Amino acid sequence: MKKLALSVMVIYCCLSSAMGQKRLLREAAKLETQGRYEAAFEKYVGAMHHNSTKLETRQALIRSSKKLMDQWLSEYFIVRNSDTPDGLFSIVNQIESHQQQLNYFKVESTLPTHYQTDFAKDRERILEEWYQKGLKAKSDSDFRLAGEYFNKIIEVDPGYRDAQAQKEVINTAPILQQAKKAYEQKQIAKAWKLLNQLQPTDPGYQEVVDYKEMILNEYALNLSILPSESNFHSN
Repeated sequence: MKKLALSVMVIYCCLSSAMGQKRLLREAAKLETQGRYEAAFEKYVGAMHHNSTKLETRQALIRSSKKLMDQWLSEYFIVRNSDTPDGLFSIVNQIESHQQQLNYFKVESTLPTHYQTDFAKDRERILEEWYQKGLKAKSDSDFRLAGEYFNKIIEVDPGYRDAQAQKEVINTAPILQQAKKAYEQKQIAKAWKLLNQLQPTDPGYQEVVDYKEMILNEYALNLSILPSESNFHSN
């Protein structure tokens, strides 16, 4: 009796899985005719999870993948030749994630191999452009713009050149710059307060030490006007 019940359960599960796969295939095919290739592909992936050996399902997955890849590559070349190539990286991430899904089912990628080389070249080109623009903005004391470029670089590749170090410099440079200006304008209390916002681990800290020494030497009789030390890093 138990064996019969088990057999009935197995048959039921198999029928249920087959019905679920057919439903997903129908839904995917409809989405495909509507040009919604990404949604269709996800449906085909669901159908593959039901039965990855069925030839019809595998062929549908490959067909859908090809259409989706063509769509992404078309978007890629549009973005690649635009003035704002930021979106290029998100497209590449989508393609790489897509390939991982294909690999999971042991389905050969529909992306020609030479595109991998193109992606790498474009990635290096864009990162270098951002890096040079970040350095230019930094030299122009446009620290906000410089920060935007170095943040974009770090988001794509945290280890790219010295982008992390450059970001640390532009985080502290405006404070040191303000402190120098306050010192030149004889606003000693303001300069002292700004200098105390910087730590020994910050880039250019030797200048902080030098300016503090100058203040102490030049205004030794007025130490009472200097604000107590505070630290912007803890804010």
